[in-house]
Amino acid sequence: MGGEEENGSGHKGCFLQSKVRPNRLISLVVLIGLAAGAFALARGAAALGCGNPLAWAGAPVPHDPGGTSWTETGYGGAMVDATEKARRLKCLNNLKQIGLALFMYRETFDGKWPKNLETLVDKKCLTTTKVLQCPSAKSPPGSVDYALVRTEGRTFGDTDIIVYDRRTNHKDGRNVLLMNQQVQWLSEEDFKKRMGNELTD
Repeated sequence: MGGEEENGSGHKGCFLQSKVRPNRLISLVVLIGLAAGAFALARGAAALGCGNPLAWAGAPVPHDPGGTSWTETGYGGAMVDATEKARRLKCLNNLKQIGLALFMYRETFDGKWPKNLETLVDKKCLTTTKVLQCPSAKSPPGSVDYALVRTEGRTFGDTDIIVYDRRTNHKDGRNVLLMNQQVQWLSEEDFKKRMGNELTD
């Protein structure tokens, strides 16, 4: 067929043809690996009986033009030591996992919100309580270091905060999870402005 040519093994195929540059092959392999990892994570969650996560795993995340990205402040600042940067990034990853678990829970239970974050573990939307523990927090093992906002009777916009770091987790700000599953780092001042009367901790 057009575009095919034999490789050294005598087989035909576009993927192995010599005209493909090595850097493009590397990029393709990385993309395939990332896609396979996301699919495996989603299948594992589905096997535990918590809804169909594939729809959420592939859902696009809207951009929040008014938000503060972790790449802009907080994580990359010169005043933050390397250890705390690593902890904040691990915290960010925890919130992303919590976000996926929340939406899987709501898909499974007809759009209802869990009573608290521990329910995500009870219903096997999260496989471990360690995801609920911020690596920067000084709390005892088994503590829940993130808070779910009041959800009863509320309708959320894409950029509304739904889960956030407790006040004592970090010194100068908090990671927050938005309704669109985006995670942001906010200074304490910006966080309080965003939360208003909803702030409980």
